[in-house]
Amino acid sequence: MKILFTVEFFYPSVGGTQEVVKQISTGLAKRGHDVTIATTKLKTRRDKYFNGVKIEEFSITGNSVKGIKGEKEKYKDYLLHNQFDLMINYAAQQWATDLVFPLLHSIHYKKVFIPCGFSKLFTPAYKDYYDDIPSKLSLYDRLIFHSNNYRDINFARDHGFQNIIVIPNGASSLEFSGDKRYFREKYRIEQNTPVLLTVGNHTWMKGHQFVIRVFQQLKLKKGILIIIGKALNFKGCLPLCLLESYWSNISSKNNKRILVLNPPRDEVVQAYYSADLFLFASKIEYAPLVLLESMASKTPFITLATGNAEEIIADSKSGILAPTSQDNLGYSYGDIKSFSQITQELLMDKETRIKMGEAGYLAWQNKYTWENIVVQYENEFEKILNSK
Repeated sequence: MKILFTVEFFYPSVGGTQEVVKQISTGLAKRGHDVTIATTKLKTRRDKYFNGVKIEEFSITGNSVKGIKGEKEKYKDYLLHNQFDLMINYAAQQWATDLVFPLLHSIHYKKVFIPCGFSKLFTPAYKDYYDDIPSKLSLYDRLIFHSNNYRDINFARDHGFQNIIVIPNGASSLEFSGDKRYFREKYRIEQNTPVLLTVGNHTWMKGHQFVIRVFQQLKLKKGILIIIGKALNFKGCLPLCLLESYWSNISSKNNKRILVLNPPRDEVVQAYYSADLFLFASKIEYAPLVLLESMASKTPFITLATGNAEEIIADSKSGILAPTSQDNLGYSYGDIKSFSQITQELLMDKETRIKMGEAGYLAWQNKYTWENIVVQYENEFEKILNSK
């Protein structure tokens, strides 16, 4: 198959969307398909080929609500004057999909849309955008969702669409293929010291400050909270996270430390293996990869009801859902006291943590490896091409 993915950002850009498209596209290329990515031009990108995937770059920013600037006509011409068997538009609310919408009638190859959550569905500024979305969805051959019960798939069902399939996200068995523990050695963490981990870039939405407050309330003689993430801009939470880390490390009152890191990917994987618990307090998600990566490392997790976290827990028995409230925009908020109590109890119950870790690992092996998920995409794409 000759396949085109359109996505706002792609490797070497880092994030959940980038990782999903990277895993699917490179997996399909490895299976012999001709795969191209149409994406934003990046100064840090040194090569227009990545693991068998061709990259077409466009200097474009924005979305149809905020406004789109850059090489719009170049992108449209590319879509109209190149022939593919199949085009996959990944995620709404960004230029790489929004510029496709007006062209759907004129693009004659098969079309797939993966909405990736509709995160602004309840935001007033996007009302007109979502009022018009059903007319766009009707022009796709297939709608693919990562969750069976979330705002995007429920929106599609409420509008009567039947061309729906659910394919989950995953974690790579190539990355999570062992149980190495050099992470503790590198950062001089004693084996009997409880380690709590959270992973997410330093935006306020990832809940780093909430996790820090939870950690501070824990009654531990010693312990370490590790926050792993990248600073995306100067408006994020990194400065405050670093300040909290500084004060925790110079305090003489206890042995509870906070480490703020942005290590290489292999070290991130080892951090999962070294953690006793993964804590997740993101305000908004879709199908969080970090929970699946926790499962792959046999690390139990505690999470707010964000994205399809509840669905993952029901399927895997690998985590605990903390009490969560939501505002009218769909953002999730937790209670520090109750989250801390759950964390404290689970830290004291090693047997339960081991059972949860094993259950999560088994569920990941059976359902959530990227290798298995890529085959699901391949089979679905072949069905689309074989349909009239």
